[in-house]
Amino acid sequence: MKKTLLTLCSFIILSSISCSSDKDEETIKKDENVTQPQTQKIVLNISDAKSLVILENSPSGKNLATGTNLFKVTADGAYLPVNFTNKDGSATSTNPIVTSAKNLNSTYVLLTGDFNYPNEKGELVHYSSILVRKTDGAIYNFGTDSVLATNGLGDNSVKSDAQGNIYYRYGGKINKLSLSNPENIQRIDYLPSGQAPSAFEVDANGNCIYRYGQSKGVTSSNGTNDIRIRKANGGIYEVKIEGRDNKEFWLGNNGKFYFITYTWDNNYLPKIHQIDIDGDNISTKIVWSPSGPESFDGVGHMFLQSGQGSYIIKKEKSVVFIDTYYNWGNMDWEFYEDDNSVENIQLPRIEQGAKIVYSKEYYYIATKTDLYKVNLNTHDYTKLTTSGEFEVYTISVDANDKVQFSALRLKDGKKIFAEISKEGTLKTIDEEINRKAIVLERIN
Repeated sequence: MKKTLLTLCSFIILSSISCSSDKDEETIKKDENVTQPQTQKIVLNISDAKSLVILENSPSGKNLATGTNLFKVTADGAYLPVNFTNKDGSATSTNPIVTSAKNLNSTYVLLTGDFNYPNEKGELVHYSSILVRKTDGAIYNFGTDSVLATNGLGDNSVKSDAQGNIYYRYGGKINKLSLSNPENIQRIDYLPSGQAPSAFEVDANGNCIYRYGQSKGVTSSNGTNDIRIRKANGGIYEVKIEGRDNKEFWLGNNGKFYFITYTWDNNYLPKIHQIDIDGDNISTKIVWSPSGPESFDGVGHMFLQSGQGSYIIKKEKSVVFIDTYYNWGNMDWEFYEDDNSVENIQLPRIEQGAKIVYSKEYYYIATKTDLYKVNLNTHDYTKLTTSGEFEVYTISVDANDKVQFSALRLKDGKKIFAEISKEGTLKTIDEEINRKAIVLERIN
């Protein structure tokens, strides 16, 4: 379906998208000035939701009795289907079928899937992505965009700056989105045309670091990551250290970008660099390199991908990297921003496909049929469940360290939804639906 694009300059494109109106989606896409309706009769009943759950499709194709695969978990632990309702709470004749859910900020959540609901004339219209206000369930058409996979395991695929603008990757580009006026959502292509970022970060000022490819390594036949910074003023800076290859980058809790370089010919000898941005001026400096007899294999070999590699956990003054790929060496480590030091972490073996979530005090690791609770400061760990009890599909944790998860219960083969309190009490919330949760997104 065509989108209306308004050229602002040679490399920035602005598109206006709108919420449901009395026109069908095709017409909305062709009219750049269409605004949202002043009143909405249909809402999505998520105002009391703490988490959203998307269930798998049945292998037999049989629909759920609820008519929707979208559920919510409320503050009191109720596990309920989510549907379109009238503003007075009465039911409608249509149900959402959802493939992804992404918490954008404190106000909105983005849902992608198959949505059919009546406009103000009572005519059914179809949308593929909708923006939903969490406080009252108000619905806005988001066009055909969705938010692509994260840069790396555990990393948030949605970024924001100090002004509240949102950045996300879609269609081979990075979009910058303003939600200050949901009646007229503004979206621009943030990078020069032709750039195809595979990973990115954005700082508070809107400076964007991104990986746009891989080229031949400078120290051997190994490859080096091609990294650039799109400055807030639009200029482009190539991130490159003479004689060294680029590895990975991240945004520190101090608002600084960091990246790792290595030399293939010297056993992946790593260094960590900090990027300083002062208006139009950008400089880099080495803040850590290995010294002494201790081995730091995890730094030089660390990589961040959506399906494998290391999970990234951001603490107040440090960043933790938990490896799920290698089975040798010291691969789990923590980088401290206050003194630019690196410390190895000792954890049990974590397999590919592990799920990791964290709060302010703990992080939780679901690997194979084990579920660990790990102190975020000491990295001491305990098991929350008995080995072989559950195979966890999806997991989340709230600010009070209440863990919720969808899992296969091995003793009877049932797919259940459960929670564990901070004190370690396990409670099964649902076992009757018997469907795997493919998405578990905490929104409040």
